[in-house]
Amino acid sequence: MRTTKKKVEPTAPKSGIMSNKSGQKPIKKSPLKKLTDLSGDGKVTQKDVLIGKGVIKSPMKQTVKDSCYKKVKASYKVFPSAYASGAIAKCRKNK
Repeated sequence: MRTTKKKVEPTAPKSGIMSNKSGQKPIKKSPLKKLTDLSGDGKVTQKDVLIGKGVIKSPMKQTVKDSCYKKVKASYKVFPSAYASGAIAKCRKNK
């Protein structure tokens, strides 16, 4: 005689509280993070939300170009290219 196991469907947690497997105290979900001003304009806007998600690049983050980058960019007609990247790497290695 074969016995079949009953399938138990999981239930969704109610009102943002998840239960512990051991049946002890319930675990509360962490609250949402406060949004910060990422664009530097003094207020939190939709633009700050998009910067936070990575959709828009932040204007406050500017890359600093080193001397090797400037030298190679001036000397190669096609930039960026594989040859130019190799020249930058070679220049940085010799420093």
